[in-house]
Amino acid sequence: MRSSRGSAMMAFLAGTLACGGCGAPLLVQVETTVQPDGSCTRTIWQPEGELLPAAAKSPDWAARWTGIEAVVVPPALRDVAPHPERKYFRAVGVFPSVAAIPDHYERSAPELPGGPSSVFKRAYGRRDLGFVVEHRWEESVTNIVNRADFIRARDELLDRGLPMLDECIDRVYGVDFDVSGLHDYLRRDGRLLLEKAALIYFEINSRHLAEKAATVEFARTARAVGLDLLDAKGSVVDSDEASRRVREYQRHRLVLGVRHRDGSRLTPSEVDAILAPGPGSPYTARAEEYFKTHQDDLKGLLGPMVRMTGLYHSVIPFAPSGASTVRFAFRIQLPGEIVETNGKADGPARASWRFSGDDLYPSGLSMRARSLEIDEASQRLVLGRVAVKGRAEAEALASLLESNESLRALVIRIRETRNPGLLGEHHPAKAEERASFERLRRLLGVEK
Repeated sequence: MRSSRGSAMMAFLAGTLACGGCGAPLLVQVETTVQPDGSCTRTIWQPEGELLPAAAKSPDWAARWTGIEAVVVPPALRDVAPHPERKYFRAVGVFPSVAAIPDHYERSAPELPGGPSSVFKRAYGRRDLGFVVEHRWEESVTNIVNRADFIRARDELLDRGLPMLDECIDRVYGVDFDVSGLHDYLRRDGRLLLEKAALIYFEINSRHLAEKAATVEFARTARAVGLDLLDAKGSVVDSDEASRRVREYQRHRLVLGVRHRDGSRLTPSEVDAILAPGPGSPYTARAEEYFKTHQDDLKGLLGPMVRMTGLYHSVIPFAPSGASTVRFAFRIQLPGEIVETNGKADGPARASWRFSGDDLYPSGLSMRARSLEIDEASQRLVLGRVAVKGRAEAEALASLLESNESLRALVIRIRETRNPGLLGEHHPAKAEERASFERLRRLLGVEK
């Protein structure tokens, strides 16, 4: 979780926003083993009754798994403190293809009924290269945010939310004071500040900036509107100093925006009473009454907020979709040797990934792995020896045949007919094709 980033935004927005997503994390573990023929075994560990698609409630869904049993916690995530009352299950299934794996994960938002969900999407490809087989795996955990819709949701939120804030100010403070200056600020500089803050939120979380860089970005924009959270060296001040400066900024904006009806300024005690109202304060009572009578209107703001923050964390503490984040652990095992992956190598044939819901902002995360499986038996049978015997030779053959369909077809035909003499019958017309053909002959160790 990025609670510190949420705190930076809260300070930047003068205490109006708070970090959400602070509940106990949900844990999800997935392991998949793909066989040379494309069939696979899938094992999942997930919370009972949560993060499951509607289809998972049917007996047909359960029947597609070899076995389902209760477990205490996903084993790869034992180091993450689980909720003591949360129950998990383990399911194992053997499937004829990757496409046959049942859907078993879905996260949606109650604030977006019928809206997009976060799901697992898988893609597997098997490519025959004659004496080598290439296996490509990609699995994604999706999220729902994109820049264009983020901006639309931001504008919708401000278009609907700022008039409500205007009304709230009138109901709470306008009874006693002239609040026209505060209204003017919110409609001009205040809106501009919120628009910029929202875009910075999107950019920081999309780029997954480190905490220090993220807080500096927020502070720079805050300085542009009069809230200086940077020291002389351009670093963000400590939390105590930031709190002090935020309070001073609030006092300054309040003095400028709220006056007595005769135009005179508020006294220091009146400013304090507004900024820190006690339990018996009329401002507290009026605000509570306003929120009580506008609950449906406030709930209507949650939809655009979730479209901005996604399904795994929220900038407001009362949004249901931000109640708890998710921690994921994935592992894939492919035939042969994995030669390319954006995950962590767990031996020659396996790759793994660990991440949280925060890493899925804005549009999700993809896990990719590519392996090369060497067919030594066919080489001995056809060539009388193993010519492509290691990773370097396998990658060279894959690179050579990747975009040359005629050479790939030739190697497959040689394997199927067990006739390496077909190389001698192949006579490419173009110089580039002849060069590729000669590289193939040398790689296979076949003389002219």
